[in-house]
Amino acid sequence: MRLPLVVTLGVLAGCATLRIAPDDEKLYRVGRFSNDGRFLWSGSRFSLHFEGSGLVRARLRQNTHPGSAEAGPQPLRIRAELDGVNRELYADARGELLFQSDVPPGDYHFSLVRQSEALVGEGQLLEIELSENSRVVEWNRKGQALLEFIGDSVTVGFGNEGKAPCLFSSRTQAFTAAFPALVGRALKADVRVVGWSGHGVAHNWSDRPEPVLPEQWRPASPPPDVVFLGLGSNDWWNGDPGPGFLTAYQAFVARVQQAYPDAKLYSIAWGPRRDVFRSAGLDPIELEDTDLDHDGCVGHPSARAHQRVAEVVTARVCLDAPALCGKAR
Repeated sequence: MRLPLVVTLGVLAGCATLRIAPDDEKLYRVGRFSNDGRFLWSGSRFSLHFEGSGLVRARLRQNTHPGSAEAGPQPLRIRAELDGVNRELYADARGELLFQSDVPPGDYHFSLVRQSEALVGEGQLLEIELSENSRVVEWNRKGQALLEFIGDSVTVGFGNEGKAPCLFSSRTQAFTAAFPALVGRALKADVRVVGWSGHGVAHNWSDRPEPVLPEQWRPASPPPDVVFLGLGSNDWWNGDPGPGFLTAYQAFVARVQQAYPDAKLYSIAWGPRRDVFRSAGLDPIELEDTDLDHDGCVGHPSARAHQRVAEVVTARVCLDAPALCGKAR
């Protein structure tokens, strides 16, 4: 069913509602979450399938508002998807995000997807409310595989909705237009992410005194079917970082493989890292310089370039694992 969203500003006083807590087993979750609904990483998703009419309301909160080396404090950005109709939500001055709609009788799929990256701050789903006459049913759009992407600013879609010249903001960053989300869509797979702009394997951009990505990553359950490592750009911010980069990179690859022994692992590389990875026998997914433009904010790829990267990554997966790819065709 496809229908326009009707945003209602009033509260349905005196009407009983069906309340779904963030740890309710009826919610389909993709990502890393605490039991009370807190989440940090790009692409974190809550999904709900229900039948009914009337109220659909979701309340979220931005718990932290850190500034970063990229910009001052930014509002958390969430995409609300209701039966194919999307609405972008931004935290207000109090850190609150509200989605509210009134729908006619029908069968609905509702999702909340984190668009802005982890450095914007922690988000939390407080609850979802439906009209009392609604009935929650099993989510029937589960991914046919689980993909995990571990990366930096390109992985999380830094500036992909901006047009150069522009600075970083959560309003110019949409994970749903970043290549991991597009690969997931092409393969009909769920996507889980750990990514942070400016962070590398052994060194961060401009040698920022912040954790490197391997220090931020922890294995999660369920284990993914495929893992993609999109790391290294920040280590090379000032030229070849020397042999320590490859040593640290291989150690991280080994750690991920130990945590997910049944997963296929790909390195994604462009520029001089292609030769480094080839020489180490890593057989990377290689991007040409022409695949990545600099038309987004602060020299980052545009949404158009992300589409091209997704095509290259998807083609390699389909070449190596036709059974996985065949599920999506």
